[in-house]
Amino acid sequence: PPRPLAHHPDSPPFLAAAAAPSSPMEAASSFSPFFRQKAALESLFTSVDLDADPSASHGGASSQTPATWKVLVYDAVGRDIIAPLLRVADLRRLGVTLHMMVTSARQAIVDVPAVYFMAPTEANVKRLVEDCGKGLYSAYYVNFTSSVPRVVLETFADGVAALSSPPDVARVFDMYTEFLSLEPDLFTLNLPETYSRLNNPKLNDAEIETQIEAIATSLFSVVVTLDVVPVLRAQRDGPAEMVARKLDEKIREQLLIPNGLFASAVSSAAALDRPLLALFDRSVDLPVMFHHSWTYQSLAHDLLAMKLNRVTVETAG
Repeated sequence: PPRPLAHHPDSPPFLAAAAAPSSPMEAASSFSPFFRQKAALESLFTSVDLDADPSASHGGASSQTPATWKVLVYDAVGRDIIAPLLRVADLRRLGVTLHMMVTSARQAIVDVPAVYFMAPTEANVKRLVEDCGKGLYSAYYVNFTSSVPRVVLETFADGVAALSSPPDVARVFDMYTEFLSLEPDLFTLNLPETYSRLNNPKLNDAEIETQIEAIATSLFSVVVTLDVVPVLRAQRDGPAEMVARKLDEKIREQLLIPNGLFASAVSSAAALDRPLLALFDRSVDLPVMFHHSWTYQSLAHDLLAMKLNRVTVETAG
């Protein structure tokens, strides 16, 4: 099986006591992708407010300070990530006046900054460059849902450099949020039909590698969001082991960087109390797919095609 990323002994009692949460709610929020991802999304908008009012970063702005009005532009991936976490009222509280798809026709609002939240694809970057060329907004805060491939970043840089009037690109971030948090103790990678694809005998090596990369990328986003370096264990000789090895490579690559994504995780006391991430193929326990809990939530999920915690019921006429 894949090797763990450096095995540590159990935490000493005094370290465990120092790291213990003060309340059940704090314990849930400190190790829940739901709360951490929600906080990361809110930071997309509060960072714009800090640029508008630098004193807020030093405690000079109170909680009553009005948020800077801004526009949110997302693609289908970004929209699905935001939907279970932030309601329209939450977006209004954060100063978002409009939220639109990046592919839609949009009018210029030249005195308002725009927050982009989308997957790092060639199509999205080209549309972003078009928006910069048209001068739709006063500033551009670009946030990608996962790590940006070098070729995509170069496309964006070349496109912006070729513009006659350079736009105000205030920020370009890799957010590592490419998964869906549906509940405090439930998240999904949003990769439907993965099991059938990986067990399709007609699937070639390139397609298998693409699927494994997608799973590992999403799991890496979860690990980064939780700010932990897990101990990896996986079932031998199958997709689970392939995903674990790919995820192991991504984590080790960041651990080699002095100020990488896990710098705080490995330098704190929590580094001695690492979680276990066990990966298993669904074929290990097939009957579980036929088990149903006696709850309305399970009933709605099975019969009404629930997606993103929402159910759409079509009525006749």
